[in-house]
Amino acid sequence: MTSTRIKFTTEEMKIALSDILNAENKGNKIIEIFGNTDNFQNSLSAHIVNFINDFFSITTKFSMNNVKSNLKAENIISPTLLDKNPISLFEISEDDDQQMKAFKTQIHHYYLESEKIAPLATEYFGYALSCLAANLVNSGRKFLSLAIEDYLNQCSPISNALKNAKVSEAKSEIAKTSAKKGAEKRWKAKEKTKQFALELYKSGTFKNPSQGAEKLTEQIFEYGKSVGFHFSGIFQANKTIYKWFLD
Repeated sequence: MTSTRIKFTTEEMKIALSDILNAENKGNKIIEIFGNTDNFQNSLSAHIVNFINDFFSITTKFSMNNVKSNLKAENIISPTLLDKNPISLFEISEDDDQQMKAFKTQIHHYYLESEKIAPLATEYFGYALSCLAANLVNSGRKFLSLAIEDYLNQCSPISNALKNAKVSEAKSEIAKTSAKKGAEKRWKAKEKTKQFALELYKSGTFKNPSQGAEKLTEQIFEYGKSVGFHFSGIFQANKTIYKWFLD
């Protein structure tokens, strides 16, 4: 199945995810908003990448001295780092400005939310925070990406919605295929009936198409039924056959 990429801004993606999670039929909502599951997964992946980029770009705007000051060890890459509760590295202090407080509050929120749903994601998130404190940006990105991936896999509303959307998508494809086959079958039956009608007309001696249609309609009508083509009635059949004879 081909898919057309749909670009969503960060805010649009947040609204879309919120709409999906609040929908009664979350799978259908995915299809309604994104068109298909490929678009949803592509958009979600792009959103995750943007989130990670934004997350780490925010950290570069702030001095990490406040974070580092929470570590007793002078060497923040020491083995004791991963033994600490990483969220403690981001405790809010009175010296923080409003932006830093908002940033740390957001980190606490993400950490606590992941802890409820996906323990492994929480562990990865903790490593990402530790790397962040140590200014190991690339390693932090990798751990944060793993955390988000595991979180989404464990987050039932999102994963179940995607599964349901894929089921709906598969059913829709089956229905389209069946409809297409049915249409092709009806078209072939119609062409077969038309060919039969024209051969009958050519083999007879009729003054004009109108007379031919009048004489042959019933026979063609019955033949159509036998090959799977159904006129809506004798009157409609007569008009259609007359048009065929005019061609």
